[in-house]
Amino acid sequence: MKKGFTLVELLVTIGVLVLILLIVTPSLVGVINDSREKSFEETKRNIKGAANNYMIENSGNFPENVGESHTIEIETLQDEGYLKRNIINPKNGEIIENAYIVVTKITEDEFEYVLEYDY
Repeated sequence: MKKGFTLVELLVTIGVLVLILLIVTPSLVGVINDSREKSFEETKRNIKGAANNYMIENSGNFPENVGESHTIEIETLQDEGYLKRNIINPKNGEIIENAYIVVTKITEDEFEYVLEYDY
């Protein structure tokens, strides 16, 4: 009696493995991309929080009237110790440069923080 697998058995096994890879790979790539986007959204929330803390501690920088805006460069937040790390673009893994936060007074007690950056 011979020990081993026939060619048909090996081809079926390889076919099943390829089929599993074709099914799993797109799902895995989607999960990775989703986690990168969620990570970047969390980073943006942290940056907005740092900008809020900066504005509170430097109260003269708040826009005074509704509709007015003030710009804070991310580099300023890093230099002042409000942010410890660079912002990474989740799509390409590169450091985002020339980023800033635009703080706009929406109501008497509410401000909007928008992160602007080069892609």
